[in-house]
Amino acid sequence: MKYLRDIIEEQIEFCHTGSDVDWTSRARRASGPRLHPSSVAGCTRAAILTAVHPFPDNPLRLEQTHPFDLYTKSVMLSGNVWEREISNMLKSHLGYSYEATCECDTELWAWELDGVLKINTEMFPDGLIIELKDTAEYNFRVKSRLPYEHHAVQLMVYQALENRALGFEIPARLYYNGRGHWAEFDVHADDHYIYCEGRCDDQQRSVEFEFNIAARMNELEVWFLSGELPPREDTPFERQFGCVRGTDKKGYHPNCRWFSACFPEMPAEGPFSKTAYG
Repeated sequence: MKYLRDIIEEQIEFCHTGSDVDWTSRARRASGPRLHPSSVAGCTRAAILTAVHPFPDNPLRLEQTHPFDLYTKSVMLSGNVWEREISNMLKSHLGYSYEATCECDTELWAWELDGVLKINTEMFPDGLIIELKDTAEYNFRVKSRLPYEHHAVQLMVYQALENRALGFEIPARLYYNGRGHWAEFDVHADDHYIYCEGRCDDQQRSVEFEFNIAARMNELEVWFLSGELPPREDTPFERQFGCVRGTDKKGYHPNCRWFSACFPEMPAEGPFSKTAYG
């Protein structure tokens, strides 16, 4: 029996490879590594390694020990497809005032906005930076799950970078799609916290995260300009969505593309116990 699955899995690999090639080409057009907002909430070392990865001759570059597996690639592809479709819906309704997939670069950063509404539109007179996320239905059933902190951080870095370029602040909004579920949050930050205010399905929700966007961006920029690789985390269990994923009950699995480069003394595959290595 011939399986359609083989064709589909091959296309998932093809799409992911194409995305990597696109990012590598863009980084090389910029003539050097660039930091990316999606790395800001994670560990400093991973942020630098992500920035230099498109450049094999960079002295800081390390080979990935745990590239994305097929499951992760399929989730990423699903998210990209839904985000593109939602962006097309917004474009169809909002017309010329909506611009999708805006690519931007500075000497230190490269970023791409999912969408931006121009200033003086009827619905949003101050404009609007839009970040679209596709996520599992389960995340809408867990009261404390959405919004994710690292998504809010990413959006606030977009806003900070746009502020630098424009000289004034544009409001920012985070939208989650989840197979018949939705969540939408206005997001803003001060020197100490990120604030998210909105709705998740039919429930009002307000969330705040303790996080200094400016200080964190400055820390990354200092390391980036130093030409040195930051030290690894003291333990791979330091942060959520960091070096490993899992729970104390079920065990942990490597979660970072450079896991074994940072923790060669630990098993390359899970599950393993936090008590044995924490």
